[in-house]
Order: sequence, then C-alpha cells, then structure tokens
Amino acid sequence: MKKIVLMIMLVLILALVGCATPSSTTYKIWFDASAQNEELIQAAKERLRKAGIAYKLDKNGSVFIQEKDFQDAVICCS
Repeated sequence: MKKIVLMIMLVLILALVGCATPSSTTYKIWFDASAQNEELIQAAKERLRKAGIAYKLDKNGSVFIQEKDFQDAVICCS
C-alpha cells in the first residue's frame, strides 16, 4: 500500500514540475531600424513570416523576435 501511495505522489510531483516550466516570452532585437535601410528590414520580415516566426516591431521599425525562436531565425534568415 505504501509503495502505491509513494508511486502516485512521485507521478504527481513529476507532472507538476513538468507543467511549471515557464515559456520564453523575452524578445530580442533581430534587425535594428536605425542601422538598416527599409528594403533590408522588409526582406527580413518576409523571411521571418515565411519561416513562421512571430515578430514585433517597435515604434522605430526595429524587428524583435522571441528568444526561443532566435536560433531558428539565424538558421533560416541569415
């Protein structure tokens, strides 16, 4: 009986720990609008869109992507 209770507790603890991992929503700059021309920024946004990588623009037009997608962006869009 004790073994069953311990097994159930272990499974529950592992399930809770697995569900508690936070998702990365930190954004990093991918293209700085002040250092690039508009044509390069548009091309970068198009490559990110085709790769299915979400991005944000700031008020200056710089392109930001989520930290978790950064390596994918380097592979597909460099």
